Amino acid sequence: PAVKLLVRKPGMPSAALAAALNRHIGILGDITYSTNDGLVEISPVGITKATGVQDVARPLDVAAEDVVAFGDMPNDIPMLRWAGHGVAMGNAHPDAMAAANEVTAANDDDGLARVLERWWL
Repeated sequence: PAVKLLVRKPGMPSAALAAALNRHIGILGDITYSTNDGLVEISPVGITKATGVQDVARPLDVAAEDVVAFGDMPNDIPMLRWAGHGVAMGNAHPDAMAAANEVTAANDDDGLARVLERWWL
């Protein structure tokens, strides 16, 4: 079975494309995007980056509250909310920033490294 469907409409912002598709797909799939360049991702309901990280963490006995997750786009929101500490990049989509516990510097300004250095140096 397919695990993800990508839909592309050049020249249309991904947010607008996601909204238009949501009217037709609704509860049949989760619609999100990782770029605002007319590309959306449709996956089965409940399959997100959060469930992927949870599937890796569970057999390692790592609890959500012990996970730090970094993200910058709407497809990262479930993961940012699931993790014990969600960090949005300084250049992140506003919705990703709102979902995070912290906003760091932009990805091209060592934002991820700045957060990690607080704990591991």
